[in-house]
Amino acid sequence: MFFCNNLRNFVAKRKILESIKMIYTAKILYFLVVSALFAGLTACSNVSTTPQFTEEERDEVEATLNSIHTVDSLRLQINRYEAKKNVLGQMVGMRYLAKLLRDENHFKEAINCLMESLNMNAKVGDTIEMIGALNSLGTNFRRIGGLTDASTYHLQALELCLEMDDQSNERVQKNKVIALNGLGNIYLSIDNYELADTVLRKALVGEQRLGSYLGQAINLANLGVIKEHLGQIDSAWYYYRESMKMNELSHSQLGVSLCHLSFGGLYEREGNTQSALNEYKIASDLISDSQDSYHKLEAEVRIISLFIKENRIKEALEHLESAESTSLKIGSQEQQTAIYKLYYQLFKKTGDSSLALNYLERATELEKSLINIQKINEIQNGAFSLDRSRRQLQLSLVQENLQLELSKKHVIFVAFVSVILLAVAVIVFLWFHLRSRTQKHRIMQELQHSREMFFTNVTHEFRTPLTVILGMGHQLEDLEVEDMSQVRSAAKMIVRQGSSLLNLINQLLDISKVRSSVGEPKWRRGNIITFVEMVVDNFQPYAQSKRQELTYSHSLSQIKADFVPDYVNKIVSNLLSNAIKFTPQYGKINVMLEQESTSWLKINVFDTGRGVSEEVRSRMFEAFVQGNNNVSDVGTGIGLSLVKLMTEAMGGTVSVESTEGQGSTFSVILPIQHSEEVEALEKEPMESVKISLLPNMESLAKDNGSVEETDAKAQPKSHLSVLIVEDNQDIAFYIGMHLSTYRLLYARGGAEGLQKAEEMMPDLIITDVMMPGDIDGLELCRRVRNNERICHIPIIIITAKTTENDRVHGFMAGADAYLVKPFNSEELLVRVNKLIEQRYMLREKFSHILPDEDKKGMQFSPQERQFMNRLIDSVYSLMPHGKADVENVAERMNLSRSQLNRKMMAITGQNSSTYIMRLRLVYAKRLLKSNVSMPIGDVAQRTGFEDLAYFSRIFKQQFDMTPSQYRKSV
Repeated sequence: MFFCNNLRNFVAKRKILESIKMIYTAKILYFLVVSALFAGLTACSNVSTTPQFTEEERDEVEATLNSIHTVDSLRLQINRYEAKKNVLGQMVGMRYLAKLLRDENHFKEAINCLMESLNMNAKVGDTIEMIGALNSLGTNFRRIGGLTDASTYHLQALELCLEMDDQSNERVQKNKVIALNGLGNIYLSIDNYELADTVLRKALVGEQRLGSYLGQAINLANLGVIKEHLGQIDSAWYYYRESMKMNELSHSQLGVSLCHLSFGGLYEREGNTQSALNEYKIASDLISDSQDSYHKLEAEVRIISLFIKENRIKEALEHLESAESTSLKIGSQEQQTAIYKLYYQLFKKTGDSSLALNYLERATELEKSLINIQKINEIQNGAFSLDRSRRQLQLSLVQENLQLELSKKHVIFVAFVSVILLAVAVIVFLWFHLRSRTQKHRIMQELQHSREMFFTNVTHEFRTPLTVILGMGHQLEDLEVEDMSQVRSAAKMIVRQGSSLLNLINQLLDISKVRSSVGEPKWRRGNIITFVEMVVDNFQPYAQSKRQELTYSHSLSQIKADFVPDYVNKIVSNLLSNAIKFTPQYGKINVMLEQESTSWLKINVFDTGRGVSEEVRSRMFEAFVQGNNNVSDVGTGIGLSLVKLMTEAMGGTVSVESTEGQGSTFSVILPIQHSEEVEALEKEPMESVKISLLPNMESLAKDNGSVEETDAKAQPKSHLSVLIVEDNQDIAFYIGMHLSTYRLLYARGGAEGLQKAEEMMPDLIITDVMMPGDIDGLELCRRVRNNERICHIPIIIITAKTTENDRVHGFMAGADAYLVKPFNSEELLVRVNKLIEQRYMLREKFSHILPDEDKKGMQFSPQERQFMNRLIDSVYSLMPHGKADVENVAERMNLSRSQLNRKMMAITGQNSSTYIMRLRLVYAKRLLKSNVSMPIGDVAQRTGFEDLAYFSRIFKQQFDMTPSQYRKSV
């Protein structure tokens, strides 16, 4: 009989829940349709959707109330607002008071406060405050199990949110997601998980848009509950952990506590009761000092349930009595139902069927009071009452349409006017088409003329430096070798003119990129003051070489702005290059950056140079417009045009003020914020801006500091050697300039390079491909790779051979990197550093590899592995004869002692004697472990130790225990 009643109750409950699911499914479909049609219906609504108070008034009231944390203090403040007749303060105050009362489990008092707030609102009709009160009422009714009232209030709040004129208002958006969250919780309560998932995901998107960590945490936790109920445990873990992250970001102790409850629930499902109990206790401890008895009860119920499962009946009964008292005190029917079910489970386990049946009936009655057929009808009526009001709005639209149809006499007039307008439109179109064709023809003529002028100017710009270069080249052919001063002078002029050509080509490419999709700007957000400072610092050596004073000033310590680093770099560089170029010795140049307003910043570049005339100034930003140039100042004429293009591409402007003989000031004004999303500048290395800005600047600034650089493995670079194999002495010296922190070795050809590699055992080799003699760069690579002594050395090829086939041959020959001349100095440094770093990582790994250790995952070249195997075999064969020392091992491997040491250091980072000693001791360890009856003296002799005391001492130094202690430990 007992179990028949239980079954009937279960079947009745399932029927009720299925009915509620159907009703709430209809409600959410209704909500989705209303959301889609609302834009067309709002105009016909009679509801006032304009807020009665300003945002400033609301902010002022909420700032005051947020600082009050006790019920009595809040009531006192509400009385002050009443005395001042501040209706907004009273309404918001009552809502805040209701929240404090709800947190202290005084739900009925909280509901009364909210009802009073709504009554006051009826006089002023403030929609935003009304929405907040309705949502709060929904939350309170949910806490006490009043699902019908809760759904009604949340739906009313949602409807008012949709009717608001200003949908971008943050308070409207927040109340909308609160209403959606409330409805989602109701659907969870009636096990309609599909509908709950849809609504809660909408709420989550809204909270993400608002940037609310706490709101996201709540919705993520609810989604985790859905996944847990559906048996999707992995997904539940994911959502609960994401909720924990959001709770920690929002510093919500209650949220963190609830996440621990969720974790415990999942552990309990997995059968890990101890982990589950630990999580429940953590949750209980986190809210032990809180006034929130509702959530304390939730933790308590979970713990009691575990006690019952583990047959800890006495502890469960003690906790149940306390929990029942608390649930009755706060009036939570939902929690009372759960506690009576626990009583039922406890007495069923103890065999007391009478008490078990009593508590089951009490739990069933409470559930029926929470969800019954009458309340289902009320929820249904509440859901579709909103639908009736919407239909009335639609009916009003239909009536208006009928009224328009009755006015058919206006149709003929409208048609006539339409014909007239169409005729006028055709005439205007024909006139516009003819005018545009004429304008287009004129533009094409101007464009053709501009092209001709552009190519004429470009040809002239190329012709001048080429004439100088060729002329100087012919003079050098006729000069005597002894006349070195003239050679150096001619060489400097050739370099200067070649640099001008290279600069012209680069600027032409920059202009083409800015004007095309190829040059899409890469926007970044960062401190533009620091960025510009690094650009200015690059020009200090150039200015000092001309004995000029270059300064940088700014009004603020930082300005966070959106900008294109490459554009700002080139803008400031071009302006500084011109300023230094046209300013005499001992002149002054100043770069000033300041924030003009909240939206704009200004970069000024001032110089005390020649200045320009008004005629030139008016056309200064056009391509190939130059003034005051003489023979020694060869220019390209497009630098300022490029500045203008890049400035406008960032939404800014550039201008110039100048007086002949007194100097110039260029002003670049840029917006602080970009309309699109940008990445943080800190994601890219700030040092990347420090590039060589002028072709001859490298010779003006060399770092003569004495601080010794180190690589990533803390190895001093001065202890590392690089062999440069290059037949061209100038190129070899140029490569060496970039690697000055390393110990450099030079070889003029492949044969000499191979010899030095065998003798000096460098850490890295850099070689050209085309070299005189039988051994070119590729052959050098092959011979190094086939030489057991030096096969481990990394090789970088730097060559002018640029085809893909050449690169393939280089890598097939054994090169680790292939760079094309003229190479990028930063890339060369990165390649060198990384290859040496990888070599040291391999050394570190090899230093720990011995015959009895795991070699899985280690990647070595076949030559290195073969060499190490030969070394190990030699040591093992010499050990029984007491000859396993460096000299004998080197002799057996056909190497000198120094060659063996260099090879071992290169591969393992250890010298030969240390590594051989480790091999012997590890072998001794193995003998001690595998043959416990063998005397320790015999073990010492078999591993090459004639003195037992010496063997014991060395063994202890290596393994922190004597051989006898080791044998006892295994």
